[in-house]
Amino acid sequence: MSIAKRRPFIPAGLAFGGALHSAIAWLNQKRMKANPVSLDCLYRVFEADWYAQKAETGMNSVLRKIKS
Repeated sequence: MSIAKRRPFIPAGLAFGGALHSAIAWLNQKRMKANPVSLDCLYRVFEADWYAQKAETGMNSVLRKIKS
């Protein structure tokens, strides 16, 4: 893979923190509008953000290699 096509390196902690921050921001938006949010719903939002962070940084392929 050429250097131009590589994704920028983002440490796992930064990606995790970004996903967590995004989920908490979403929760606060809902709370400001007085919309109740279940813990399960918040978890699903976090999980989707975490997946997006991993996909954006290419972490999924790295994690698959480590597990196998």
